[in-house]
Amino acid sequence: VNFILFAIISGGIYFKEFETFTLFQAILFVIGVVGVFVGLYYLVPEDDENEDIGMDPKMLQDMARVGEGNEAHGFVPKFDPSRTPRSPTFDDLEAPGE
Repeated sequence: VNFILFAIISGGIYFKEFETFTLFQAILFVIGVVGVFVGLYYLVPEDDENEDIGMDPKMLQDMARVGEGNEAHGFVPKFDPSRTPRSPTFDDLEAPGE
């Protein structure tokens, strides 16, 4: 909000648009700026702390415990370095003609 307001005002000052405003243009300009901020207000989602995210609380608790050694639920697979592909290095490159 602050950035938009700063951009509108600084642009008007820099390009000297406010110097030639008539009263009618100034009124419409203010109405336009207010309209932008009203639209921005309606675009921002509501912050509802009690909003249901559609997940079972038991499932959330189980997911939180996965890092504590509880892999029985299968949310996070165990890391097996032997099954992880290795990134190529310069040692893997062959010189031309070899």
